[in-house]
Amino acid sequence: MNRCASAAGDLTELVLRLGEASEALARQSRMPEDDFGGESGDAFRSRAARSADTVAEAASDLALLAAALAALGRALEHAAELQAMARRLPPDEAAEARGRADEGERRAQADWRTAVAGYELLEPALVADDDD
Repeated sequence: MNRCASAAGDLTELVLRLGEASEALARQSRMPEDDFGGESGDAFRSRAARSADTVAEAASDLALLAAALAALGRALEHAAELQAMARRLPPDEAAEARGRADEGERRAQADWRTAVAGYELLEPALVADDDD
């Protein structure tokens, strides 16, 4: 497994954990008033609901980044395989294989940079909410 795949796996694990946290918060937002009533209970349920949405949004954003990183890893592995194959080919065919490998790697790197730039443009989901 290459480092991109490993990192994508780690991000995916984080996405899963964030999903679990979001579900737990959503359950807390539905806590019956009999268990926790009054203004404090209402405030707690309201905050838990908003937090559940925020955490779910962060998970979604990271899932897209993890997918892009996994795609980069697959493309880099394919380029490496083409380069290895090129070493066993006649010169003309080797040059073509190396060219395909280089172009695949360039495309993959550009796609990754686009994914990262898109992620960086997203409103950070997990920031302190000063409204409370």
